[in-house]
Amino acid sequence: MKDKDIKNVLSEYAGSPDYLKKDAFIRKMQKESRNADVSVFRMIAVQAGHIRAYIWFVFAFVLIRPIFSSASALPTTLEVFTLIMPFFSSIGIFEAMRSRMHNMSELEMTTLLSKQGTFFARMIIIGSVQFAVIAVLSVVFSMGIGIDAISVGTGLLLPFTLTNILCFMIARTQFGRENVWFCIPVSGLVIAIREAVVNSSFAERIDCRVWPLLALALIVLQISEFYKTVKTERFSWN
Repeated sequence: MKDKDIKNVLSEYAGSPDYLKKDAFIRKMQKESRNADVSVFRMIAVQAGHIRAYIWFVFAFVLIRPIFSSASALPTTLEVFTLIMPFFSSIGIFEAMRSRMHNMSELEMTTLLSKQGTFFARMIIIGSVQFAVIAVLSVVFSMGIGIDAISVGTGLLLPFTLTNILCFMIARTQFGRENVWFCIPVSGLVIAIREAVVNSSFAERIDCRVWPLLALALIVLQISEFYKTVKTERFSWN
């Protein structure tokens, strides 16, 4: 018997749940869990162990890869890293919303850590590590190429933060809640935008001091969009 046939047989035997009873059960569990005192540090500590190993492998690879590049190859490596920053960003959001892909969101609503708390904790962990990696890369490339760390960091942060902002905005929509894979085409879109800006004469006419300010503004906007998304996770069942 094929997997598809087994799935159909199990679905027939299981039947459809009583949605009113399921709704009442989830609301009851949410009400009981609100009375439990769960600190932010505990949420982060619990969720750190649930982030899959490949995420840490990707972060470690991005962090140590420049060490194995020769001085002459570092400019090319930096360009490649700037291009992959959107995917570096989206992989974190994808991991934080993993439960949606496996249709486990409702189960998370009945646990001690709510869906809101789970998303918040995972994004805090992943986002903090990502910013730390970018900071280290900025220093490493700066020392190897001879460009100031702020310029290098700005080049990495602009596509990274823009991807996060767009992904958070889409994640709050019905389409985003039903299609977790949207992060991948968003990353491709940001890469296309970056290439269009870099290869245009418009970028050359802008004062170089504007780019760090733009990166800072995008970081602030990213934080704002993140908290809006956390609130959406809180009220998505209501």
